[in-house]
Amino acid sequence: MADYREISQTYAKSAINGVIINGGGATALLTQASKFLELGAAQTVVWPLLIWTVGICLGTLTWVVTFISTRYVDKSERENGIESKYLGFSDYYMYFGIILVLCSLGCFFIGALVLALQFLC
Repeated sequence: MADYREISQTYAKSAINGVIINGGGATALLTQASKFLELGAAQTVVWPLLIWTVGICLGTLTWVVTFISTRYVDKSERENGIESKYLGFSDYYMYFGIILVLCSLGCFFIGALVLALQFLC
């Protein structure tokens, strides 16, 4: 039988990685913000920063969804007779968490792509 608690913890770690990667991209840009201002190219970094901020929010939301999923696993183990109902709720939140993790990581790639394309124009 699958260890639902372990699966939920894995998704929580993925959420943290999504936050870290988006936060890292945003931090890297912010450290160079004064240079962009000096060059008059501040508009170059606005969209990537916004996209990475959305990625951070999605990653954080993934952690919350994962916590809820884990709590339903705990309820399924404590309460007899309706385990499948709680595991169903847990699975629903798990799938939602997977979507959020993928969207968070997608925000990093899209932000990087938007930044790269800004330098081409």
